[in-house]
Amino acid sequence: MREFAPDFLGMHTFAIVVAYGLYLLLIAGAIWLAILAVFWLPDRLLGFRRAEAVVVVPCATIALWLLLYYAAIPIPGILIISPHKLLAGLALICGLAWCFVEDNWLDR
Repeated sequence: MREFAPDFLGMHTFAIVVAYGLYLLLIAGAIWLAILAVFWLPDRLLGFRRAEAVVVVPCATIALWLLLYYAAIPIPGILIISPHKLLAGLALICGLAWCFVEDNWLDR
């Protein structure tokens, strides 16, 4: 029985390291998707004409997302399934609002 214990502990440690590695990979992927949804997606889909959009749209998206989080506002529909879908949806809404501002107020 003594010969089995050190090998078992080694395999257990290896399994824990692999599990935590996969968990960290999942967290890194989630952060990468969030950054992609906020900073890259609205510009590529909507094609902003002004450089200010690179700052205004992500700041508005993050502010709206934090407001919804801290106010604990329930959001019905499919957006509840994934926080990344909620973040991407908010980024597109803020991007569309910026396009409206750009077309109607900043061209004059």
